[in-house]
Amino acid sequence: MNDVIQAPEASGDLASHYSYIAEHNPDAARRFSVATEKTFALLAEMPGIGAPYKVKNPHMKELRRALIKDFRNYTPRTSKVEKSGSEW
Repeated sequence: MNDVIQAPEASGDLASHYSYIAEHNPDAARRFSVATEKTFALLAEMPGIGAPYKVKNPHMKELRRALIKDFRNYTPRTSKVEKSGSEW
């Protein structure tokens, strides 16, 4: 199994998203945390899953993104989590 390496910025982003969700719905925040860990475990097991994600940096040309299950508006990508909506 491969390792998933989170940049410090990614960890900070995840913590910020967790805190934001927890302010509005603590149960959803716990589910977000569990779902995020499961998603990273799946990425470690099958690194080719997800959709290609285009970036300008040639060192990241293989970058892909995958949805966090049950939190479709949050997608992990490389060292960040992108929020694309307000629903959870």
